[in-house]
Amino acid sequence: MGATLSTISNVLKNFYLGPVRDQLNSKVLALQLLQVDTENLEGLQAVLPLHTSRSAGVGARAELGTLPSAGNQVYAQAIYDLKYHYGRVQVSGQAIAKSASDAGSFLRAMRAELDYIKDDLAIDFARQVYGDGTGQVAQCGSSGPSTTVTLASAEQIKKGFLYIGMLVDVGTAAAPSSLASASPISAVAAATPSITIGTSVTVTGANFVFRAGNVTAGPVVNEMDAGLQKILATSANTLGGINAASAGNEYWANIADTTGGAITLLGATAPLLVNVNRAMSAGADDLIAVTTPGIVRRLFASNDFTNAGGGVTGNVRFVNTKQYNGGYSTLTFDTGGGPITLASDRHAPWGKVFIIDRNHIKVFSPGDWDFMQRDGLTIHSMGVGAGAVDAYEATLFRYANMGSDRRNSSVVVSGVTDTDGN
Repeated sequence: MGATLSTISNVLKNFYLGPVRDQLNSKVLALQLLQVDTENLEGLQAVLPLHTSRSAGVGARAELGTLPSAGNQVYAQAIYDLKYHYGRVQVSGQAIAKSASDAGSFLRAMRAELDYIKDDLAIDFARQVYGDGTGQVAQCGSSGPSTTVTLASAEQIKKGFLYIGMLVDVGTAAAPSSLASASPISAVAAATPSITIGTSVTVTGANFVFRAGNVTAGPVVNEMDAGLQKILATSANTLGGINAASAGNEYWANIADTTGGAITLLGATAPLLVNVNRAMSAGADDLIAVTTPGIVRRLFASNDFTNAGGGVTGNVRFVNTKQYNGGYSTLTFDTGGGPITLASDRHAPWGKVFIIDRNHIKVFSPGDWDFMQRDGLTIHSMGVGAGAVDAYEATLFRYANMGSDRRNSSVVVSGVTDTDGN
């Protein structure tokens, strides 16, 4: 019958076309966009002195009247401790040897692991920057017993916060690993939404998914305990050891608009400029509005921005577009009351707009991400001592937490109409 592809398959070569095509969106905007200050921190914790109230020794009197009683300024302290973040990689000696040249591999094994772990750390750090301090990656729905865990929303899957291979704990807020501990995700389904893990569990809305080991029983949260959803909360809460719900601590509550509904520039529901004015009246001097791409789209499609013909009205001017790393940009618009920067970030929580006084949102950290190399080595051999193997490892670390030294000049608008953040 002659030679065919079948008969000569054992002598044909595979022709691989490099480079490796990335299937993951690793672009992160959060820290660039917020322009947070990095504060050098040494010692036990960051203690921020706050001026919280004015003196009562002020008054007007009649001639020869008794002068006002002397008063005093009032102070408080907001306290933030560091949290410890790590990214660890390990590669066998054999993998390093066989990927040492372009002829043998598209990627150098160790270099690839180090490059990609930086992306992974950035994505998880963005999750924590926008988080609520609980360490809960996602809320469960109702399902089981099954290895398929139904989620209340697809948000965390679509943002890349839950992915195949990730190790997760499943449990309650107080007992995070009570249902599953360090169980690997083998599948994600945004349409359901659900994840498939290696442990069969029965879950309800009272259960949550956590990154394995990040929250322990108590709960003890090892992640940053003051992401934006905690700093700018929808109701009074405790931050930096100060309870904004306690009498006399009203100064420590951020502005919260829970009206909800369709986003508008000036309208009755979720009005952007009204809340900008509230922040400015409270003393804000460097504002940025941060929200999802979907809310930005709805805002610019609203009647506040368009006329009957569908074009942008002459009352709104777009100025000062700014470019950020990763292809992001922000747009500043001016309606006559001063420029307002509006930015969209795919990692921002769905249905919320943060109007942030950037001078007062801080990351406390001795430095940026770095390798554990106090012994002078970035890559460490695992071939020494009991249990030694032919492998090498490296660890990235950062000691950091997030907080605020003033909350009442920033706003969160919640319950805003949004669909999948798009």
